[in-house]
Amino acid sequence: SCRTVITFPNAFTPDGDGLNDVFRPVTGGAIPLEYDLRVFNRWGEQVFISQDFRQGWDGTYQGKTAEIGVYVWQARLVAITKGKADLQTRRGTLTIVH
Repeated sequence: SCRTVITFPNAFTPDGDGLNDVFRPVTGGAIPLEYDLRVFNRWGEQVFISQDFRQGWDGTYQGKTAEIGVYVWQARLVAITKGKADLQTRRGTLTIVH
């Protein structure tokens, strides 16, 4: 059986140096069948949303650089587990570091 292994980093540095500038899942070549990612700031405001796993958050909110700190993310995705479609909900925290 095959399994879609998708992981999410817990920090990124959106400083424009070309390294770790965008928060997005690490798919290892796997492609989720469905995908929804949302990122929230400490006040519960949604700062990013995407239904495309290739599109990551660049660390901006309302056209400005987001504050350094901890954010909460939630992802709902349909992945392949034991050869069958499996709806998964994942949650975690993410730190912007400069």
